[in-house]
Amino acid sequence: MTRDTERADAFFTTVFGYRVKQMADDSVDYRLWDIDGEPVIGRMHTARQIPAHVPPHFMTYFTVGD
Repeated sequence: MTRDTERADAFFTTVFGYRVKQMADDSVDYRLWDIDGEPVIGRMHTARQIPAHVPPHFMTYFTVGD
């Protein structure tokens, strides 16, 4: 999550070569970055309800078979 979405987009596409895809939901600014069509990371604009003192951060999710 970040408030500086343009800078985050530029960083991840330049440094890691990820391709970016904007999610088709006008209510949220969420992008997926992928390698060879496989999503590896997502970026969301920090919601207004998140206090200004909260820095940009990652939220980690794990997928398991069971």
